[in-house]
Amino acid sequence: MPVQLEMGGYRRRNARLLLDISRVWHEAIYRDTSNFGASIGGIFVYAAVVLGHTEGRYMTATKISLFLDIPRTTVLRRLGELIELDWVEKKNSLYYVSPTRKDLSSAHALTEKILEDRLRRHRP
Repeated sequence: MPVQLEMGGYRRRNARLLLDISRVWHEAIYRDTSNFGASIGGIFVYAAVVLGHTEGRYMTATKISLFLDIPRTTVLRRLGELIELDWVEKKNSLYYVSPTRKDLSSAHALTEKILEDRLRRHRP
């Protein structure tokens, strides 16, 4: 029989929150609910691009690779997918959020709703 996890309730809530938010972003970026597990890396690569862009520190593939601790070849493959889907643009060796994509607002709104709901339900 499995052992009882220390802080199991917190772990469960955090795992559920991460998966729920990741699914919202997956549906917004990839436009479907299939192949969620296989595309999860693209979601994190996109999040790294967003983070660099919003902080004014645009990232190279190498910086993203180091930041996420995944192979640069994987990052380049995911960036290629995101460029093809018009979520990311590349200028010289820097990646940034495509200015033509504005349809993540519903994903951002749903993410905020998920966060607010979790905080409201789990306040001490």
